[in-house]
Parts: sequence; C-alpha cells; structure tokens
Amino acid sequence: MSANKSTKRWLFIAWAPYSRRSETFAQAFGAVVYLIHYLKFQTPLYAPLKYILQSGRTWLVLWRERPTVVFVQNPPFVAGLVVHLYCRLTGSQYVLDHHTAAFASTWKWAKPIQQFLARRAAVNIVTNLHWAEIIQSWQALPLVMKDPFVPLPECEPLEVEPNFFNLIVINTFAPDEPLDAVLTAAAQLPSVKFILPVIPSASQPLSLPICQLMLFLPAFCQTTNTWVSSGQ
Repeated sequence: MSANKSTKRWLFIAWAPYSRRSETFAQAFGAVVYLIHYLKFQTPLYAPLKYILQSGRTWLVLWRERPTVVFVQNPPFVAGLVVHLYCRLTGSQYVLDHHTAAFASTWKWAKPIQQFLARRAAVNIVTNLHWAEIIQSWQALPLVMKDPFVPLPECEPLEVEPNFFNLIVINTFAPDEPLDAVLTAAAQLPSVKFILPVIPSASQPLSLPICQLMLFLPAFCQTTNTWVSSGQ
C-alpha cells in the first residue's frame, strides 16, 4: 500500500447508486469509481437477482480494467467475494471499506464470511475506533479513515428561534442510532428546539414530537420550517 501511485492501478467499487465516500476517496487517489447497481436500492426482495447481475457486471469491470488494488464497499459482502476471487486469480490486492451497516444485526448471519474476507484484505477501512476493535477481534488489519469533507451545495440559511436553545441532531434513521432517546429528551425539554435532518423515505416516521424537520432532497436543499406536534 506504500508503493507509488504510478505503479498501481486503483479501482473503487460500490454496489450502490451513490457513494459519496467512495467517490471522494477515489478522487484523492486519482482512481476510477464504479457504482454498480441494478433494480431497486435496499430492497431485500430483489437481492438474489440483483447480486447475480451486479456480480457479473463487477467481474467484467475487473477484467477489463485489470486493477492491482481494488477498494470495495462492504456491505454487501457478496461484492467483496467477487473482488476476492479476482485478486486470488491475478495476485492483486483488495481493501474493504466497511460502512457501519456492515456490523448491523441485518448482516449478523454473514459474519463468518465477512471475517474471512477481512483477514485476507490488505487493510480494512472503518470510520471509528470502535469498529477498528471489532476488525482486530477478527484477526484482521483495521485502518480508521473518517468521512472526508466534501463541498456542500449552497442553500438558504436555516432560521433558528432566538428564544430557544437550538440543537441540531445529525441522524440517518439507521437502526443503530439512539433516535428514541433523542425524541424522549425533546418531549421533556420544551425550551430546547430539536432540529432533525431527514431524507424522504417510506421507512421513516411521518411525525416526530416537537421537532423541526429539515428536508433534504437529491440535488438541492429545502427546509421545512414547520413544527410537528406529538399528536400529529
């Protein structure tokens, strides 16, 4: 991994329609990123067919590009399996970029496979020390790389209430985030204005107690300055 970039052919692969983290890292390495994705995103019903299609596409990309180092996003671990096989056949190396979802209960059944891939990776990128310790417990090599800063689109400034203590809570409605505790606190602290960013999704709650919602849509920003009461 310490060799000069000119002696390496770097390739980033993510099985997703978007991956800001992979795109930013690829830009820093002067590498190409492939966002390989078919059918509806994050829909388990389509997963078997999607994984077949995405595996085939990944295989073709790898043999066409012939990278010597492949960064592959995890989850899903299936992408890592395809890259691992390519590297075994060519002598190339791969790096697993573990997102937090890789350690969620959803993928608990795949832990032995993830451990297998992590041990054979040149290095395993994680976002914090907690996940680094998990990787170490798998007898694999971790590397903590926090999400890089990226240029943000210009938006209208968020107006805050001068008579309140304004608290912005960064969350993505992921299952490992303590949103229930935040909402409980919001209900008990009427003098504090909680502001939560949300992305429209059918899986997200439609009402939140005494919180202001900031709505983020693809390609532009929009703020909803509407209070949502617990009774709605």
